[in-house]
Amino acid sequence: MNVYKLLYWIAIATLTAIMLLSVYNYFFNHVTVIGHFQHFGYPEDLIYPLAIAKLFGLSAIWGNFSTFLKEWAYAGFLFYLGKTKALT
Repeated sequence: MNVYKLLYWIAIATLTAIMLLSVYNYFFNHVTVIGHFQHFGYPEDLIYPLAIAKLFGLSAIWGNFSTFLKEWAYAGFLFYLGKTKALT
């Protein structure tokens, strides 16, 4: 296997693990997530739609439906992670 392909799959697996852990926390550790959302200035009503959007994004990446959809899923994750890191 090519080194670049190996790095790609490691990065995708890491992104997937981070997003699935985040979705798990959104659904099952709701009180803590509310505190984080209030700290960032986000409304609490975004918790469940954001968790579902993360699941849709992961399914778009792993499902390989279309390259356009896959690119926008990557872009959405990048925008989300860039926004949360800038506010910390």
